[in-house]
Amino acid sequence: MPAYYETILACPFDPERAAIYTLKSGKKKNFYVRIKRREGKGYFTKSLKTESVDIALERAKKHYHRMWQAETQGLVFRDEFFCPMFERFLNAQTSGVYRKTRLEAVYRRYFSVYFKGKRIQEIKGRDWDEYVVWRKGYWKRASDEERKKYHQHVLTPSATTLKSERGVLIQAMNYWKSVGVLKEVPTLSFHFNLETGSGVVSQERETAKGLSQTMEKKINGKLYQWCVKKNVVGKGITKRHQWGRWRLYYWVKFSRHTLVRPTTEMTHMLWKDIEIVPFKRGEGKSLAVITVTKAKSNFSSVRKERIAVMPFATLRYLKEWREIELAQGRGRPMDYVFPSESGGMALSRNIGHRLHKKLKEWGLDKDEYGRRVTMYSLTRSTGISRRIRESGWSIADVAEAA
Repeated sequence: MPAYYETILACPFDPERAAIYTLKSGKKKNFYVRIKRREGKGYFTKSLKTESVDIALERAKKHYHRMWQAETQGLVFRDEFFCPMFERFLNAQTSGVYRKTRLEAVYRRYFSVYFKGKRIQEIKGRDWDEYVVWRKGYWKRASDEERKKYHQHVLTPSATTLKSERGVLIQAMNYWKSVGVLKEVPTLSFHFNLETGSGVVSQERETAKGLSQTMEKKINGKLYQWCVKKNVVGKGITKRHQWGRWRLYYWVKFSRHTLVRPTTEMTHMLWKDIEIVPFKRGEGKSLAVITVTKAKSNFSSVRKERIAVMPFATLRYLKEWREIELAQGRGRPMDYVFPSESGGMALSRNIGHRLHKKLKEWGLDKDEYGRRVTMYSLTRSTGISRRIRESGWSIADVAEAA
Protein backbone atom coordinates (compact mmCIF):
# COMPACT_ATOMS: atom_id res chain seq x y z
CA MET A 1 0.00 0.00 0.00
CA PRO A 2 1.48 3.40 -0.98
CA ALA A 3 2.66 5.52 1.94
CA TYR A 4 0.12 8.31 1.29
CA TYR A 5 -2.90 5.98 1.73
CA GLU A 6 -4.38 5.70 5.18
CA THR A 7 -6.83 2.92 4.32
CA ILE A 8 -7.59 1.05 1.11
CA LEU A 9 -10.44 -1.42 0.50
CA ALA A 10 -10.97 -3.54 -2.62
CA CYS A 11 -14.45 -3.12 -4.10
CA PRO A 12 -16.42 -6.41 -3.96
CA PHE A 13 -17.93 -5.91 -7.46
CA ASP A 14 -14.43 -6.00 -9.06
CA PRO A 15 -11.64 -6.34 -6.48
CA GLU A 16 -8.96 -6.66 -9.20
CA ARG A 17 -9.66 -3.26 -10.75
CA ALA A 18 -11.47 -1.08 -8.22
CA ALA A 19 -10.73 0.12 -4.71
CA ILE A 20 -11.78 2.88 -2.34
CA TYR A 21 -9.26 4.63 -0.10
CA THR A 22 -8.59 7.54 2.24
CA LEU A 23 -5.52 9.76 2.32
CA LYS A 24 -3.28 10.46 5.29
CA SER A 25 -2.93 14.09 4.27
CA GLY A 26 -6.64 14.85 4.14
CA LYS A 27 -8.25 16.81 6.97
CA LYS A 28 -11.56 15.13 6.20
CA LYS A 29 -11.36 11.37 5.85
CA ASN A 30 -13.48 11.26 2.72
CA PHE A 31 -13.15 8.18 0.52
CA TYR A 32 -11.85 8.24 -3.04
CA VAL A 33 -12.36 5.63 -5.74
CA ARG A 34 -9.60 4.26 -7.95
CA ILE A 35 -10.48 2.13 -11.01
CA LYS A 36 -7.82 0.69 -13.28
CA ARG A 37 -8.37 1.45 -16.95
CA ARG A 38 -8.88 -1.62 -19.14
CA GLU A 39 -6.84 -0.18 -22.02
CA GLY A 40 -3.56 1.69 -21.63
CA LYS A 41 -2.10 2.80 -18.34
CA GLY A 42 -3.36 4.63 -15.31
CA TYR A 43 -6.47 4.85 -13.19
CA PHE A 44 -9.69 6.81 -13.03
CA THR A 45 -9.84 8.50 -9.60
CA LYS A 46 -12.50 10.65 -8.00
CA SER A 47 -13.54 11.86 -4.58
CA LEU A 48 -16.66 10.13 -3.29
CA LYS A 49 -17.36 12.94 -0.81
CA THR A 50 -18.32 10.70 2.09
CA GLU A 51 -16.70 9.14 5.14
CA SER A 52 -19.15 6.22 5.14
CA VAL A 53 -17.81 2.95 3.71
CA ASP A 54 -21.27 1.79 2.57
CA ILE A 55 -22.07 5.03 0.77
CA ALA A 56 -18.57 5.12 -0.74
CA LEU A 57 -18.95 1.60 -2.16
CA GLU A 58 -22.35 2.46 -3.62
CA ARG A 59 -20.99 5.59 -5.33
CA ALA A 60 -17.89 3.71 -6.49
CA LYS A 61 -20.14 1.09 -8.12
CA LYS A 62 -21.93 3.81 -10.12
CA HIS A 63 -18.60 5.16 -11.42
CA TYR A 64 -17.51 1.62 -12.25
CA HIS A 65 -20.71 0.97 -14.18
CA ARG A 66 -20.29 4.17 -16.23
CA MET A 67 -16.65 3.29 -16.89
CA TRP A 68 -17.63 -0.22 -18.00
CA GLN A 69 -20.20 1.23 -20.41
CA ALA A 70 -17.67 3.69 -21.89
CA GLU A 71 -15.04 0.98 -22.36
CA THR A 72 -17.60 -1.29 -24.03
CA GLN A 73 -18.21 1.51 -26.54
CA GLY A 74 -14.48 1.95 -27.15
CA LEU A 75 -14.33 5.32 -25.38
CA VAL A 76 -11.79 6.59 -22.87
CA PHE A 77 -13.84 7.10 -19.71
CA ARG A 78 -13.93 10.62 -18.37
CA ASP A 79 -16.47 12.07 -15.99
CA GLU A 80 -17.78 14.57 -18.57
CA PHE A 81 -20.54 16.81 -17.28
CA PHE A 82 -22.87 18.70 -19.57
CA CYS A 83 -22.05 22.34 -18.76
CA PRO A 84 -18.23 22.29 -19.16
CA MET A 85 -18.57 20.13 -22.27
CA PHE A 86 -21.14 22.45 -23.82
CA GLU A 87 -18.91 25.44 -23.16
CA ARG A 88 -16.08 23.55 -24.84
CA PHE A 89 -18.41 23.07 -27.81
CA LEU A 90 -19.22 26.81 -27.86
CA ASN A 91 -15.53 27.75 -27.79
CA ALA A 92 -14.86 25.48 -30.76
CA GLN A 93 -17.56 27.11 -32.93
CA THR A 94 -16.54 28.90 -36.11
CA SER A 95 -20.10 29.70 -37.26
CA GLY A 96 -21.43 33.18 -37.88
CA VAL A 97 -22.22 35.68 -35.15
CA TYR A 98 -25.99 35.14 -35.34
CA ARG A 99 -25.72 31.35 -35.00
CA LYS A 100 -23.24 31.58 -32.13
CA THR A 101 -25.48 34.06 -30.32
CA ARG A 102 -28.39 31.66 -30.70
CA LEU A 103 -26.35 28.73 -29.36
CA GLU A 104 -25.23 30.74 -26.32
CA ALA A 105 -28.76 32.00 -25.61
CA VAL A 106 -30.30 28.51 -25.64
CA TYR A 107 -27.50 27.22 -23.43
CA ARG A 108 -27.54 30.03 -20.83
CA ARG A 109 -31.31 30.26 -20.51
CA TYR A 110 -32.39 26.63 -20.75
CA PHE A 111 -29.78 23.90 -21.23
CA SER A 112 -27.45 25.03 -18.44
CA VAL A 113 -30.38 25.01 -16.02
CA TYR A 114 -31.99 21.73 -17.04
CA PHE A 115 -28.96 19.57 -17.87
CA LYS A 116 -26.69 20.90 -15.13
CA GLY A 117 -25.01 18.07 -13.25
CA LYS A 118 -25.85 15.49 -15.93
CA ARG A 119 -23.15 13.50 -17.72
CA ILE A 120 -23.28 13.74 -21.50
CA GLN A 121 -23.01 9.96 -21.91
CA GLU A 122 -26.23 9.55 -19.91
CA ILE A 123 -28.38 11.84 -22.07
CA LYS A 124 -30.81 9.75 -24.12
CA GLY A 125 -34.02 10.34 -26.02
CA ARG A 126 -35.98 10.01 -22.78
CA ASP A 127 -34.10 12.96 -21.26
CA TRP A 128 -34.94 15.11 -24.27
CA ASP A 129 -38.62 14.15 -23.95
CA GLU A 130 -38.61 15.26 -20.32
CA TYR A 131 -36.78 18.47 -21.25
CA VAL A 132 -39.60 19.32 -23.70
CA VAL A 133 -42.19 19.02 -20.93
CA TRP A 134 -40.04 21.14 -18.60
CA ARG A 135 -39.35 23.70 -21.34
CA LYS A 136 -43.04 24.12 -22.18
CA GLY A 137 -43.73 25.27 -18.64
CA TYR A 138 -40.59 27.41 -18.20
CA TRP A 139 -42.10 30.85 -18.77
CA LYS A 140 -45.38 29.93 -17.10
CA ARG A 141 -43.41 29.27 -13.91
CA ALA A 142 -41.34 32.46 -14.26
CA SER A 143 -42.20 35.59 -12.30
CA ASP A 144 -43.78 38.65 -13.95
CA GLU A 145 -40.56 40.50 -13.28
CA GLU A 146 -38.46 37.94 -15.16
CA ARG A 147 -40.85 37.86 -18.12
CA LYS A 148 -40.74 41.65 -18.34
CA LYS A 149 -36.93 41.69 -18.10
CA TYR A 150 -36.57 39.38 -21.10
CA HIS A 151 -39.58 40.76 -23.00
CA GLN A 152 -41.18 37.32 -22.93
CA HIS A 153 -44.84 37.59 -23.94
CA VAL A 154 -45.29 34.12 -25.47
CA LEU A 155 -45.47 31.64 -22.59
CA THR A 156 -45.57 28.36 -24.56
CA PRO A 157 -42.83 27.65 -27.15
CA SER A 158 -43.87 26.69 -30.66
CA ALA A 159 -42.93 23.42 -32.31
CA THR A 160 -40.49 25.40 -34.49
CA THR A 161 -38.72 26.79 -31.41
CA LEU A 162 -38.43 23.36 -29.81
CA LYS A 163 -37.19 21.86 -33.06
CA SER A 164 -34.53 24.56 -33.19
CA GLU A 165 -33.39 23.77 -29.64
CA ARG A 166 -33.30 20.10 -30.55
CA GLY A 167 -30.99 21.03 -33.44
CA VAL A 168 -28.68 22.85 -31.02
CA LEU A 169 -28.39 19.80 -28.77
CA ILE A 170 -27.78 17.46 -31.73
CA GLN A 171 -25.07 19.80 -33.05
CA ALA A 172 -23.31 19.71 -29.67
CA MET A 173 -23.60 15.92 -29.49
CA ASN A 174 -22.12 15.53 -32.97
CA TYR A 175 -19.18 17.65 -31.81
CA TRP A 176 -18.69 15.47 -28.70
CA LYS A 177 -18.77 12.41 -30.93
CA SER A 178 -16.12 13.92 -33.20
CA VAL A 179 -13.74 14.49 -30.27
CA GLY A 180 -14.22 10.95 -28.95
CA VAL A 181 -16.21 11.48 -25.75
CA LEU A 182 -19.55 10.25 -27.11
CA LYS A 183 -20.03 6.99 -29.01
CA GLU A 184 -23.34 7.67 -30.72
CA VAL A 185 -25.80 10.54 -30.95
CA PRO A 186 -29.14 9.28 -29.55
CA THR A 187 -32.40 9.74 -31.43
CA LEU A 188 -34.28 12.81 -30.16
CA SER A 189 -37.98 12.88 -31.02
CA PHE A 190 -39.52 15.90 -32.71
CA HIS A 191 -43.24 15.19 -32.36
CA PHE A 192 -44.32 17.82 -29.84
CA ASN A 193 -47.87 17.52 -28.53
CA LEU A 194 -48.30 21.16 -27.62
CA GLU A 195 -52.08 21.31 -27.40
CA THR A 196 -52.69 18.76 -24.67
CA GLY A 197 -49.62 19.67 -22.66
CA SER A 198 -48.82 16.01 -22.25
CA GLY A 199 -45.56 16.22 -24.14
CA VAL A 200 -44.02 13.03 -25.44
CA VAL A 201 -43.25 11.33 -22.16
CA SER A 202 -44.27 7.67 -22.14
CA GLN A 203 -46.13 6.56 -19.03
CA GLU A 204 -44.39 3.20 -19.39
CA ARG A 205 -41.12 4.50 -18.03
CA GLU A 206 -41.95 7.55 -15.97
CA THR A 207 -40.26 5.84 -13.05
CA ALA A 208 -37.82 2.99 -13.50
CA LYS A 209 -36.82 1.88 -10.01
CA GLY A 210 -36.85 -1.71 -8.79
CA LEU A 211 -39.54 -2.47 -6.23
CA SER A 212 -38.97 -3.90 -2.76
CA GLN A 213 -39.78 -7.58 -2.20
CA THR A 214 -42.75 -6.59 -0.04
CA MET A 215 -44.20 -4.31 -2.71
CA GLU A 216 -43.63 -6.83 -5.49
CA LYS A 217 -45.27 -9.59 -3.43
CA LYS A 218 -48.37 -7.45 -2.78
CA ILE A 219 -48.79 -6.61 -6.47
CA ASN A 220 -48.18 -10.18 -7.61
CA GLY A 221 -50.77 -11.42 -5.11
CA LYS A 222 -53.39 -8.99 -6.38
CA LEU A 223 -52.57 -9.81 -10.02
CA TYR A 224 -52.88 -13.54 -9.37
CA GLN A 225 -56.27 -13.13 -7.71
CA TRP A 226 -57.66 -10.82 -10.43
CA CYS A 227 -56.03 -12.37 -13.51
CA VAL A 228 -56.08 -16.07 -12.61
CA LYS A 229 -57.93 -17.29 -9.53
CA LYS A 230 -61.06 -15.14 -9.87
CA ASN A 231 -60.90 -14.89 -13.65
CA VAL A 232 -63.94 -17.00 -14.46
CA VAL A 233 -66.47 -16.21 -17.19
CA GLY A 234 -69.74 -14.97 -15.69
CA LYS A 235 -70.78 -12.20 -13.30
CA GLY A 236 -69.59 -9.45 -15.62
CA ILE A 237 -66.55 -11.29 -16.98
CA THR A 238 -66.83 -12.15 -20.67
CA LYS A 239 -64.43 -14.41 -22.58
CA ARG A 240 -62.85 -11.24 -23.97
CA HIS A 241 -62.28 -9.87 -20.46
CA GLN A 242 -60.92 -13.24 -19.32
CA TRP A 243 -58.35 -13.37 -22.11
CA GLY A 244 -57.29 -9.76 -21.47
CA ARG A 245 -56.63 -10.53 -17.81
CA TRP A 246 -54.62 -13.63 -18.70
CA ARG A 247 -52.53 -11.66 -21.16
CA LEU A 248 -51.73 -9.02 -18.56
CA TYR A 249 -50.63 -11.65 -16.02
CA TYR A 250 -48.37 -13.61 -18.35
CA TRP A 251 -47.00 -10.41 -19.93
CA VAL A 252 -45.80 -9.30 -16.49
CA LYS A 253 -44.31 -12.72 -15.68
CA PHE A 254 -42.55 -12.99 -19.04
CA SER A 255 -40.88 -9.57 -18.84
CA ARG A 256 -39.99 -9.98 -15.15
CA HIS A 257 -38.20 -13.31 -15.63
CA THR A 258 -36.55 -12.71 -19.02
CA LEU A 259 -35.64 -8.99 -18.70
CA VAL A 260 -37.20 -8.39 -22.11
CA ARG A 261 -38.47 -4.81 -22.13
CA PRO A 262 -42.27 -4.60 -21.78
CA THR A 263 -42.46 -2.43 -24.90
CA THR A 264 -42.01 -3.12 -28.61
CA GLU A 265 -39.45 -5.78 -27.69
CA MET A 266 -42.41 -7.91 -26.58
CA THR A 267 -45.10 -6.74 -28.98
CA HIS A 268 -42.94 -7.67 -32.01
CA MET A 269 -42.06 -11.12 -30.66
CA LEU A 270 -43.27 -14.21 -32.57
CA TRP A 271 -43.50 -17.78 -31.29
CA LYS A 272 -40.81 -18.80 -33.80
CA ASP A 273 -38.42 -16.54 -31.85
CA ILE A 274 -38.68 -18.80 -28.78
CA GLU A 275 -36.93 -22.17 -28.54
CA ILE A 276 -37.27 -24.59 -25.62
CA VAL A 277 -33.93 -26.31 -25.05
CA PRO A 278 -32.61 -28.78 -22.44
CA PHE A 279 -30.94 -27.27 -19.37
CA LYS A 280 -27.41 -28.72 -19.39
CA ARG A 281 -27.00 -28.62 -15.62
CA GLY A 282 -30.39 -30.10 -14.73
CA GLU A 283 -31.54 -33.50 -15.89
CA GLY A 284 -35.01 -33.42 -17.39
CA LYS A 285 -35.21 -29.62 -17.09
CA SER A 286 -35.58 -27.08 -19.90
CA LEU A 287 -35.31 -23.34 -20.44
CA ALA A 288 -36.48 -20.95 -23.13
CA VAL A 289 -33.98 -19.21 -25.40
CA ILE A 290 -35.57 -16.08 -26.85
CA THR A 291 -34.35 -14.08 -29.85
CA VAL A 292 -35.39 -10.47 -29.28
CA THR A 293 -35.57 -9.17 -32.84
CA LYS A 294 -36.42 -5.56 -31.95
CA ALA A 295 -33.97 -5.20 -29.10
CA LYS A 296 -33.04 -1.75 -27.92
CA SER A 297 -29.33 -1.18 -27.29
CA ASN A 298 -28.30 -0.07 -23.79
CA PHE A 299 -26.07 2.56 -25.37
CA SER A 300 -28.11 3.99 -28.23
CA SER A 301 -31.48 3.93 -29.93
CA VAL A 302 -30.20 1.48 -32.56
CA ARG A 303 -32.24 -1.73 -32.58
CA LYS A 304 -30.63 -5.09 -33.17
CA GLU A 305 -31.09 -8.72 -32.16
CA ARG A 306 -30.12 -10.07 -28.77
CA ILE A 307 -30.75 -13.26 -26.83
CA ALA A 308 -32.79 -13.50 -23.63
CA VAL A 309 -33.43 -16.54 -21.45
CA MET A 310 -36.38 -17.69 -19.35
CA PRO A 311 -35.03 -19.95 -16.57
CA PHE A 312 -36.44 -23.45 -16.06
CA ALA A 313 -37.94 -22.43 -12.71
CA THR A 314 -40.32 -19.98 -14.41
CA LEU A 315 -40.78 -21.70 -17.77
CA ARG A 316 -44.24 -22.86 -16.72
CA TYR A 317 -45.60 -19.32 -17.24
CA LEU A 318 -44.65 -19.45 -20.91
CA LYS A 319 -46.11 -22.94 -21.35
CA GLU A 320 -49.37 -21.97 -19.66
CA TRP A 321 -49.71 -18.88 -21.86
CA ARG A 322 -49.09 -20.87 -25.04
CA GLU A 323 -51.82 -23.33 -24.07
CA ILE A 324 -54.21 -20.39 -23.71
CA GLU A 325 -53.19 -19.06 -27.13
CA LEU A 326 -53.53 -22.48 -28.78
CA ALA A 327 -57.07 -22.65 -27.41
CA GLN A 328 -57.70 -19.29 -29.13
CA GLY A 329 -56.52 -20.76 -32.45
CA ARG A 330 -53.19 -18.95 -32.25
CA GLY A 331 -49.77 -19.91 -30.87
CA ARG A 332 -48.38 -20.92 -34.27
CA PRO A 333 -44.75 -20.07 -35.18
CA MET A 334 -45.66 -16.88 -37.09
CA ASP A 335 -48.21 -15.67 -34.53
CA TYR A 336 -47.39 -12.91 -32.05
CA VAL A 337 -46.56 -14.16 -28.56
CA PHE A 338 -48.61 -11.38 -26.95
CA PRO A 339 -51.08 -10.30 -29.64
CA SER A 340 -53.97 -7.89 -29.65
CA GLU A 341 -57.45 -9.31 -29.22
CA SER A 342 -57.75 -9.71 -33.00
CA GLY A 343 -54.41 -11.50 -33.27
CA GLY A 344 -52.46 -8.53 -34.63
CA MET A 345 -49.66 -6.60 -32.98
CA ALA A 346 -50.62 -5.28 -29.55
CA LEU A 347 -49.84 -1.82 -28.17
CA SER A 348 -47.70 -2.04 -25.06
CA ARG A 349 -49.09 1.23 -23.72
CA ASN A 350 -52.60 -0.24 -23.61
CA ILE A 351 -51.38 -3.14 -21.47
CA GLY A 352 -49.47 -0.70 -19.28
CA HIS A 353 -52.54 1.51 -18.85
CA ARG A 354 -54.59 -1.49 -17.77
CA LEU A 355 -52.02 -2.39 -15.12
CA HIS A 356 -51.87 1.19 -13.84
CA LYS A 357 -55.67 1.36 -13.60
CA LYS A 358 -55.77 -1.77 -11.42
CA LEU A 359 -52.81 -0.68 -9.26
CA LYS A 360 -54.59 2.61 -8.56
CA GLU A 361 -57.78 0.73 -7.69
CA TRP A 362 -55.81 -1.50 -5.27
CA GLY A 363 -53.90 1.43 -3.74
CA LEU A 364 -50.60 0.05 -5.03
CA ASP A 365 -49.76 2.66 -7.69
CA LYS A 366 -47.05 4.22 -5.48
CA ASP A 367 -44.19 2.45 -3.72
CA GLU A 368 -43.02 3.04 -0.15
CA TYR A 369 -41.06 6.12 -1.29
CA GLY A 370 -43.97 7.68 -3.14
CA ARG A 371 -42.60 6.78 -6.57
CA ARG A 372 -45.07 5.79 -9.28
CA VAL A 373 -45.18 2.06 -9.96
CA THR A 374 -45.09 1.39 -13.72
CA MET A 375 -45.05 -1.69 -15.90
CA TYR A 376 -41.33 -1.11 -16.43
CA SER A 377 -40.49 -0.79 -12.74
CA LEU A 378 -42.56 -3.85 -11.83
CA THR A 379 -40.98 -6.08 -14.46
CA ARG A 380 -37.59 -5.20 -15.90
CA SER A 381 -36.24 -2.82 -13.22
CA THR A 382 -37.21 -5.17 -10.41
CA GLY A 383 -35.83 -8.15 -12.31
CA ILE A 384 -32.47 -6.44 -12.80
CA SER A 385 -32.32 -5.39 -9.14
CA ARG A 386 -32.97 -8.94 -7.94
CA ARG A 387 -30.26 -10.40 -10.16
CA ILE A 388 -27.68 -7.96 -8.83
CA ARG A 389 -28.67 -8.25 -5.17
CA GLU A 390 -29.67 -11.89 -4.83
CA SER A 391 -28.25 -13.96 -7.69
CA GLY A 392 -24.64 -12.84 -7.51
CA TRP A 393 -24.74 -11.35 -11.01
CA SER A 394 -22.16 -8.66 -11.72
CA ILE A 395 -23.08 -5.38 -13.42
CA ALA A 396 -21.42 -6.67 -16.58
CA ASP A 397 -23.49 -9.89 -16.49
CA VAL A 398 -26.75 -7.96 -16.21
CA ALA A 399 -25.75 -5.52 -18.96
CA GLU A 400 -24.97 -8.41 -21.29
CA ALA A 401 -28.26 -10.20 -20.51
CA ALA A 402 -30.41 -7.08 -20.67
